[in-house]
Amino acid sequence: MLQGALYAVVMLTSTLLLLRLPPKDFAPAGYVPSSSPSRTPAFQRAMTDWFDRKLKREPRDWRKILIVESLNTKQAVKTPQFWLLWVTLFLNIHAGITFLSLYSLMLKDIFHYTTKPTLLVSLTSVGNLSGRFLWAFVSDYIGRRNTGLIFCVCAFFVFHGMIAAARAENVIVFGALTVWEYMTYGGGFALAPAWLADVFGTDNVGAVHGVILTAWSIAGIVGPSWISRFPDWEVEHGTAEAEKYFDSFRIVSYTMILEAAAILCLRELKSSRWMLPEEIKARDAANGAELGQLGPTQVNPSPGSGVGSPEGSEADITAPPSPTSGFTPAAIETESAPLEAVAAADDQDAAGHVNRE
Repeated sequence: MLQGALYAVVMLTSTLLLLRLPPKDFAPAGYVPSSSPSRTPAFQRAMTDWFDRKLKREPRDWRKILIVESLNTKQAVKTPQFWLLWVTLFLNIHAGITFLSLYSLMLKDIFHYTTKPTLLVSLTSVGNLSGRFLWAFVSDYIGRRNTGLIFCVCAFFVFHGMIAAARAENVIVFGALTVWEYMTYGGGFALAPAWLADVFGTDNVGAVHGVILTAWSIAGIVGPSWISRFPDWEVEHGTAEAEKYFDSFRIVSYTMILEAAAILCLRELKSSRWMLPEEIKARDAANGAELGQLGPTQVNPSPGSGVGSPEGSEADITAPPSPTSGFTPAAIETESAPLEAVAAADDQDAAGHVNRE
């Protein structure tokens, strides 16, 4: 209880004192968007270009900057990109949490430990922690998709390497491979928020991240449930006691192929645009001139509309009604006129028109 109260005090205090939204269009001095040519590392460009060639996609113009429209949670969950990321996170977590649930028992069965292998089990936490720092840093340089594909390739060979190490009863190699696997497990958690921000924008990334963490919850149920029964089922059907975990390793390694397929299918939202810097400046100048000509305007502030984001366009701006629109001048004195007054004026004008006929 005391620990919970202390946690509540720390979280509330830090939230009230530290959590502040920056002003609109805020950017640090000298900031350059990470997807611009001056900040996109050569290795990331080379990897992306290689995948585009293999998948026969149109070559990317690295002079362009990706402009992402922020979506809210309701909009994000309706996109295939959300569910591809959900599957990616689910399979990544499933691979790690499946064996975490039985890791201590595996070490006893495979390597004949008579006591709990505390040191080897604690090393999984070291891998989890270090992976969150390492892969978050690496993904900024090689890209989220490339990092996710590295997870898949490494995990596939790691699980098959575990089988070889177990047969050779080499506990050091087995432990090292396990630590590496848990580095990618922790890296998946570090990668998720940044990946979501890249795809769905930064305005609502916290809420979208909360929803996509349901993949963690479900993986925590599915993984331990089947692996707690499958090895014993293997023994009942003739598998040697020392090899009862090997098919489980293989099954999880094959799920990495599905994860890689989901990553390769992931693309930017249709509302996102690759634009040259001069195109962005011309668009912003045109929008500014348009706003000056329209006078009082009503801006749609709904999340995902593009307002306040680089994708704001003429479609987001509603000009004042023209004199021939059927509204009376009294109903549109200012941009803040209540909607009820506008509707009433419209009804009154329509009734007058009927009477004249």
